[in-house]
Amino acid sequence: MGLAINTDVTQMRKKFLKLAKILHPDVANYSDVEKELATNYFAKMVSPAYQVLNSDRDRAEYFLTLRTLAQGFKQKPPQVELQSAAARQFLQYPNEGNYMKAINEIAGLQYRNLDKVLDYTAELSELNLVYLMTQEMGGQPRNAGESDFHREAQDPNALKVQSGLQMAEMYIGKKQWTEAMRELKVLEKNSC
Repeated sequence: MGLAINTDVTQMRKKFLKLAKILHPDVANYSDVEKELATNYFAKMVSPAYQVLNSDRDRAEYFLTLRTLAQGFKQKPPQVELQSAAARQFLQYPNEGNYMKAINEIAGLQYRNLDKVLDYTAELSELNLVYLMTQEMGGQPRNAGESDFHREAQDPNALKVQSGLQMAEMYIGKKQWTEAMRELKVLEKNSC
């Protein structure tokens, strides 16, 4: 939904209503293909995410899963390179102001071009994961060369890890906790 990890329920609702207006096919001047795409984004991404985040119990489980993932990556970092410039910069200079600025910039672009929604969503997911990891590490600045995620981008393992993370996030969004944990365990086992 383009939200910071620490967003309160009121802000989540405001963002949900804003996205409902943006993605509603009758509101925007979309072509038929864009209408279908906007409807799918709303029905398969925004609405399920809001349902999880709007429930206290589901939101707590979701954040526990994310924190567990961040802790696991802190202990055994996957050997991948961060794709998002915002995530790399935040890892180097982790503070709340930089995080909020990056989230707001990316979220502002997320639904402007329907062809780029998934790219911006991936950037936000990566930034949120790095945020949680830096919270686990105490938010200490790091040199770019010290990144736990450093390896050449063409590494096939990097693509597998990124794909596995996206699958886990999708399962989490659908409240399919067992499948999400299975994906995360496979990732952890393969990163050894």
